Amino acid sequence: KDGELGDAVGEIKSVRNSERLKEKAVEENLEIKKINDEKKSSFGAEATLRRVHAAQFAAQATLRRVHAAQKDDEMPPIEAIIAPLEAELKLARQEGEMQQLRDKLAVAERTAKAEAQLKEKYQLRFKVLEEKFKASNGKSRPSSDARIISNGPSRSQSLGGAENFSIASSNGYLSRTKSNLQSGFNRSNTATVILKQTKSSSRSFDGGSRLLDRDKLVPDATGKDNTHSASDQTQMDETIGRHEERANGSLVEQSRTEHEDYVSGVLCDMLQKEVVSLRKGCHEKDQTLKDKDDAIE
Repeated sequence: KDGELGDAVGEIKSVRNSERLKEKAVEENLEIKKINDEKKSSFGAEATLRRVHAAQFAAQATLRRVHAAQKDDEMPPIEAIIAPLEAELKLARQEGEMQQLRDKLAVAERTAKAEAQLKEKYQLRFKVLEEKFKASNGKSRPSSDARIISNGPSRSQSLGGAENFSIASSNGYLSRTKSNLQSGFNRSNTATVILKQTKSSSRSFDGGSRLLDRDKLVPDATGKDNTHSASDQTQMDETIGRHEERANGSLVEQSRTEHEDYVSGVLCDMLQKEVVSLRKGCHEKDQTLKDKDDAIE
């Protein structure tokens, strides 16, 4: 019995110990559950916080978008900004083109003025040459007629040999002057050179003809010294000298009138051509200026 009691007491103690252990285990489980619940709750809170933060960020983003949209609504469109810039660029280009056209017009006006001045100068020269030509023709014709009339009786009174020699020399002189004039005019290009050449050629031919006449008439006079007396010799010398002077003067005047006629004709042709070319150039420039004015308008 004592042994059984001892065994029963031992069993009771072991049962009690096991119950206590169970209770402790239950308590520990409850604590673990509480801890887990707390952890879960903390995790849920963190998740909620995260959600709250995400919502805040989303709200901020939406606010920013709203503000940006408001700013975009307040800002003018790009076309409104570009349009005045394009207008300014167009105005600048037009001003540049206008300045270029003004410069061209100024240059054209200067050239037109210069051409007008040249035209006036050529017209004045042409008028002066016409007046000189008319005056020279008016003076040369009556003087040449009078000298031809005055030379008629003197030539009839002079010797036949001298008369024939003067006519031959005059024909040769005129032919030589004409040929030299034609060659000189073909080679020359300006009126001044032509005038100088004609003057020099007339002087040289005058001197040569006089020398030839004197050289040929001297032996005639010496040959007649043997037949005539001293008085006849002096009269013959005087008549021969007068005849030479008159013949030379008439030939020189005729050659000069021919020179002047030919030179005046060449100058008239040159001046007429230059006037026509200047008129054409002025007309073309006037048309270009009108076209430019129309383009500017």
